[in-house]
Formats: sequence, structure tokens, C-alpha cells
Amino acid sequence: MDDVCGSSGARLAFWSRPRGTSRRTGQAFYPLSATTVSSPNTEELLAPPPFQGVALADIILRSSDGREYRMCKATLAQASPVFADMFSLPQPQEPGTAGNEWKLGLPVLVLTESAKELDVILQFCIPRTPPALSDFTTVVHVLESARKYQTDWALDSARAALVRLAEDNSVKAYAIAYRYGLENEACEAARFSLRLSLDAVINNETEELRDISAKAFQDLLVYRRSCASAVTNHISSWDWVEACRECMPSAVESSIWVWERNCCGNLVMQTDHTGRGILAKEWWRRYIKNLVEKLKACTWEGTVRSEEALEHYIRYSGGCGICRPTVVGQMAHFTWRTQLEVVRQITETSLVFDSSLE
Repeated sequence: MDDVCGSSGARLAFWSRPRGTSRRTGQAFYPLSATTVSSPNTEELLAPPPFQGVALADIILRSSDGREYRMCKATLAQASPVFADMFSLPQPQEPGTAGNEWKLGLPVLVLTESAKELDVILQFCIPRTPPALSDFTTVVHVLESARKYQTDWALDSARAALVRLAEDNSVKAYAIAYRYGLENEACEAARFSLRLSLDAVINNETEELRDISAKAFQDLLVYRRSCASAVTNHISSWDWVEACRECMPSAVESSIWVWERNCCGNLVMQTDHTGRGILAKEWWRRYIKNLVEKLKACTWEGTVRSEEALEHYIRYSGGCGICRPTVVGQMAHFTWRTQLEVVRQITETSLVFDSSLE
């Protein structure tokens, strides 16, 4: 039986369960997971410190699959208004009352959650550090239980964990966030999805996509297309290139970009998508064209790398000695400014989130 009462002051001298020993420090410790110990009459699951023991428990919570947790009503009522409402109703005063189960002198309350769900959510109902939410399954358990029992801090922990997990599996995180009506988390997951190719998103086989509508998934695809369009149109605009020149630091040298100098190769008129043209070198045209194509596929700041700009310079410039002293500094500055612009354009693009679809 799980002793999960919440009072920080009680001592656990009555515990008889064995302790372990740290291999690193040699100090005794209690494991952080419940351990089964056998007695002549019953088999109990005893929870480790800082949980309380049987002495202060006044109710038993039983999971849908039979695991029992000895808890304190006052602690549960403070943590959850739902539990507070439950315990405000008239309670059976003694064992044997018709229609009520008692065990070890304590009333038993049967809940619909499984032991895996209660193991996590009850840790948010006692005075201790909340558990780490490191996988999607646990996050979903907490989202379900936090919504039911109205434990806001558990919900906040699950939302934060969902954003962290989105970095590794953005489509799965997006589907879960959309399902539970978490707009901010859905937007963060959608933004992480920009690091993936369109094929990777469309061919994603995460089961959670079955829990959202086709319209919700379409919203993700439309958002990705809008971000790609905003970023590539801006980056390929000569107006932005000119504005970037004004922010060029003195350390970069010269107010003339290396691709505009008439020192190596012929300057060719380059026209952007607005019809504006400037004279620029061929290696620069190739670089911008290549960058725009890559940003269409993976629209995030990590796509912009100064190494690729230098590679185009080296491959197509003929190794001009006049450009060489300034090209490294200028390309580093330009790609850094480009990364900032990519972030800005993405930030200004909104995901259409329809809460009625959850």
C-alpha cells in the first residue's frame, strides 16, 4: 500500500523497510520509488521519505487497477478543489456502513485513474519537489489528471515539459497541445516543426495525430508555408540587404559589400522578387539562391551558416586577393543579421489556432 500523506513535520521512526547505500558517498538512502515488502497478513507498498506513514493517513485512494495510497484528506483538499468538494460531503463515520468500503480502519475512495497516473499526479498534491516529466506519456497523464482535479501547478509543469519535449518531436507535441487546447504550446511546437522538412512532417506516424482533426493538421501546414514565404521573400529582398549595410560594425571594414566590389569577376544585374535590381557578383547570386531554397525546406535560423557563404565565395570568386581580407568578417556579420531576421519573420507569423477543434 502506498503511504503518500502530505505533512512535512512528521518523523518516520516506525518504518522498518531496509535502506540502501550510496556507492558514491557510502551514505544510507531510501529509494525514490515504492518498494514491495511482505508481512504475514498483507503485502503493502510503502512510499519513501518525504512521504508520511500510516499514522497520519485518514483515507485510502485506490486506483482503477487496485493499487492503494494512504493519504491525508487535508493535504489533498489543499492541493485540489475537487478533492476539497469530495471531502466536504458527509462521510461514513464507521466501518460497515452500507455501500462504503473500509480497510485497516480507513475509508476507501476508488478513483478512475490507473496506478501509473496516480503515481505522478499525487506527487503534485504533497509538499515535495514535483516529479520530472521527461516523456510524453507522463505529460499526458498529468494533463488529464490536472484538468480533472484542477491542480493548476501540475498543469503548468506539464505545459512546460511539453515545450521541452517539442524540440525532439515537434509533431507529437503539436498534436497533444492541440488536443488539450494549449495554444501557446501548440505554437511553440509548430515553430520547432520548422526545422523539419515538409516530407518529415507529412509522413510523421505519431499516433497522437489521430486525436486531432484534419483541419488542425492543415493549420500546421499553412503556418509552415506562411513562415517560409515571409522569410524567403524578406531575405531575398535588396531593401533588406541595404538596411543591413547601415548596421555594419566598423570592425567589418568598408561600407561596400564584397559582392558589390568591381575587383574580381563581372558584376551582373541581380533582380529580387519585387523587381528591384542591384549589381552583384555571380558567387553572391548563387549563394542567395541556394540559401532561399534551403530556407523554404527548413525555415529556421539554424539553416543560415556563414560557412556556406564562404564556400560559395571560395568556389566561384577565383580567390580574389582584394576581397579576401574582408570577406570573412562581412559574411559573419551578414549571416548573423540574417539569422536575426529569420527569427523576427517567424515571430511575426501566427499559427491559426481554433480552440473549437480540440
